[in-house]
Amino acid sequence: MKYIRKYLKMNFADILLTLTLVLCGFASLIIFYKTSRTGTSLVIRQNGVITATYPLNEDAMINISDAGNVITIKNGAATMTEADCPDLICVRHKSIKRTGETIVCLPHQLSLSVEGGVSVDDDKIDAIVR
Repeated sequence: MKYIRKYLKMNFADILLTLTLVLCGFASLIIFYKTSRTGTSLVIRQNGVITATYPLNEDAMINISDAGNVITIKNGAATMTEADCPDLICVRHKSIKRTGETIVCLPHQLSLSVEGGVSVDDDKIDAIVR
């Protein structure tokens, strides 16, 4: 502890605050991961307009001809396998399968997003209004 305080010039309260913020961040990530749902459909948007919707439970290979991108749906997850954009960030992105996850190809103004999903708590009462 003396070593840290000597070189970082932090007092005990600063260290305690830093550790608390880091732990809160990790707790938020764990809660988000545990409460997120597996999606049911892949929505493809180009220029902000929905162009197609595909179910994630069926394997498919989708070719977006005017953009030069190839999308693969396999084992309930979607990924961009090919693109002719210069940076290829969309191709290096991990596959998506949870509701709210997105892959974006900015040069082609193309986005893939996962939607749907049913929670275990969806059939329960959220609130009672009088």
